[in-house]
Amino acid sequence: MSEFKVGDKVVFINNVYSDCKEVLTVDFIGRFDLMLSNKNKGIELNEICGWSVIVRHATPEEIAAGHRIDKDLGDDSHIENRISPLCKSKDV
Repeated sequence: MSEFKVGDKVVFINNVYSDCKEVLTVDFIGRFDLMLSNKNKGIELNEICGWSVIVRHATPEEIAAGHRIDKDLGDDSHIENRISPLCKSKDV
């Protein structure tokens, strides 16, 4: 069973389809196909490609804006390149 329903608003996850950042509507769900569209284009996804890892539900903010909003994950330099003092290397 699909996690999507006809009428749901969805966006592509990250840059799977870099040329499509618009909010799309689920128009049809078949046994193996998911049909998406907006006023300008239609897209068919096949279950073989695993659409649940390609599209996600659009947030209310994305629906209002009409496009996917990429979130900056922030600065994680405080956790990069840190090695525990308990870590020991051994020659094998």
